[in-house]
Amino acid sequence: MWRLSGWSLSPLLFSIFVNDMHEVTGDSGLLLQYADDAKFLVSDKSPLDIRKKMCDILEKLDSWCSKWKLSLNLKKCKMIYFSLNNNFSSPAPIIFKDTLIENCLEIKDLGIILDSKLTFASHISYINLKLRRLLGVFFRLFYFLRDTHVIKSINITLLMS
Repeated sequence: MWRLSGWSLSPLLFSIFVNDMHEVTGDSGLLLQYADDAKFLVSDKSPLDIRKKMCDILEKLDSWCSKWKLSLNLKKCKMIYFSLNNNFSSPAPIIFKDTLIENCLEIKDLGIILDSKLTFASHISYINLKLRRLLGVFFRLFYFLRDTHVIKSINITLLMS
């Protein structure tokens, strides 16, 4: 069987294939895509109206997937409400096709941890911990590898990754 996986035209063909996916949101929201990952952004004054719009978008997305013979992995779907209001309480989670789409307080997207208040405190803590671990490795290696060329290479490798 012939497969396009790994072929240099695969990303282009996939982009052409999902080119009409933005029609799913209509006027209800905004679609953000990166490779095979999609996010729907919806805003409204009431959390219940946001929930209703998201349910409508999920229905349209399901129709779009059926039209193109695609399956939607609802187990990977999550929902987060962004609000600067301290008294905000998110509504009940959405149940779509007998699958619970959970409401999260934090979500990791493209390597950035976003929280519902957009404080970035979790992301900063995560990066801080990651850098501390790398520094620990660097300092343990420093006494074994005193050659400045090797130290520079390791330093550049760790900081650039």
